[in-house]
Amino acid sequence: ENKIKTALNPSLDQLSLKGISRIINKVDVLILNSREASFLTKIKPFQEKSVIHKIASLTKAIVIITKGKNGALAFDNKFLYNVPAQKTKVIDATGAGDSFGSGFVAGLIKENNVEKALILAMSNAIANIKIIGANQGLLKKRQSLLKIKIRKTKWSA
Repeated sequence: ENKIKTALNPSLDQLSLKGISRIINKVDVLILNSREASFLTKIKPFQEKSVIHKIASLTKAIVIITKGKNGALAFDNKFLYNVPAQKTKVIDATGAGDSFGSGFVAGLIKENNVEKALILAMSNAIANIKIIGANQGLLKKRQSLLKIKIRKTKWSA
């Protein structure tokens, strides 16, 4: 009604709720990890191409799938973005996915650019895992970001 953009980062419990597909169909950004993406699509184990195509049939949202030490991917119904994992010493991975998701949403609000938002997301997640605690290492305003080469390819459903 008010055209407010929404982002959703559901847990496995929330993904099992009746009517979740109606909600997913209405969000603007959907953030999942690979386990959640497999659960949502009923494609186990995680098979990237099949999962992407299934989720694309459920929503027009920008979809983010984090893959832990294997990086992340995103698609926006125009392009598929592969975000490589960054080599770093992990002190505490608690909150890494949430750091990625919040970084992406903040970057999208600030820049309205998926690639720049993904760089902020990965930079935020990497900063977080270098310190003990779920939110202790989060980036501050004007802190420098990692130099990440995102592979962007044309999306074809």
